[in-house]
Amino acid sequence: MKCQVLLLSALCALTACSDNSPEVVNDKMVARAGSAYVTQGDVDHHLQRFDPAARMTIIDDKQQYRRLVESIALTRVMAQKQQASMTAEQMHDFDLAIQAYRDQMLAKSYIEENVQRQVPDRKAVEEYYQAHASEFGQRKQYAVTEIQVPDSCALSKPLLEPVLDKSRITELQKMGCKLSSSERKVTAEQVAEYYPALKDKLVADHAYWSNVAGISLLLSVTAITEVPARPLSEVTSEIRRRLAPEYLKQSLEQERVKLNKEIEFLD
Repeated sequence: MKCQVLLLSALCALTACSDNSPEVVNDKMVARAGSAYVTQGDVDHHLQRFDPAARMTIIDDKQQYRRLVESIALTRVMAQKQQASMTAEQMHDFDLAIQAYRDQMLAKSYIEENVQRQVPDRKAVEEYYQAHASEFGQRKQYAVTEIQVPDSCALSKPLLEPVLDKSRITELQKMGCKLSSSERKVTAEQVAEYYPALKDKLVADHAYWSNVAGISLLLSVTAITEVPARPLSEVTSEIRRRLAPEYLKQSLEQERVKLNKEIEFLD
């Protein structure tokens, strides 16, 4: 954290620390900070960090404005004192860190202003949509009837079969088992969540034995339907956002190949 603070301070103040006289170009000095100065340009730069309303509040309030100037000046004084305490080797490493940060920021600006961004065409969007339809709502939905089976009937012969058709439900009823039932619609994911014992794909018009929280259940599948994905028109923008990083990567690779012609290894 200390290094980060020093790096940011240096970016704002090291140039000013190098000379006791300010190098001013149409920039009014508003405060002295040790052997350097805070200029109106410094203050304007820091004001840009605030939203317009807060910026005007600071400008109109003399006390808040002075606190901002003081904050900039304190940072500059600390930067001077830290620089004075560093060895030449430490300062060299610090300068390298500043240069690396500066290069990164300039490179980011170069990318934003010069690299032609590729945009996914409709074919790419449609292919992604088809390959990831489940992420946009496409799923199987099961209409099921949960049948609670009394413990007295849980070990009866019809329940020993892993897959039970409706005839076995009728058989249980003839045996005098009092069954209570409820209907619900569940997705494949919910089947795995609610009925973890059911590992195989469910088949319509079949019933399956399960046990949930110690309760014996027959799960009768009455119908299976396919719920479609959301319309492509509704998710096109989302798909483009998902594809954007990969397309940016392709654009950067093209720029890398072009700029590599200007790189020469000297070893």
